[in-house]
Amino acid sequence: MQNQPSSTARIVHISDLPDAHVSHDNDVIKKVIHKHGDIPHMTQYARATLKPGQKATKHSHKDMTEIFTVFKGKAEFELDGQISIVIEGGVVTIPPGVSHEIRNQSQDDLQLLYFGIQH
Repeated sequence: MQNQPSSTARIVHISDLPDAHVSHDNDVIKKVIHKHGDIPHMTQYARATLKPGQKATKHSHKDMTEIFTVFKGKAEFELDGQISIVIEGGVVTIPPGVSHEIRNQSQDDLQLLYFGIQH
């Protein structure tokens, strides 16, 4: 059963949230700010951290748009075979069906803020 959306405003700090694992990459750690069901149509809102050399392996979603903001560091996004380097402040929108992989090729942690919208 899906949670009912909250009608109460809330303030959280990332450091107070527990670590969780990305469903398709157990090594990638995330902090879930909003979970599925908190906000209608939003699958989650989270911050993921990829250590140097880590990647979120290639996958796609048939019924979800994902939006990523590079919060810290530099990311290599592979979108349907095309590679783009995205720096801090860059925003990437990935529509349903687009194959994507995210890699941290730098020597520093990569932090991504992201959310999904279910169609």
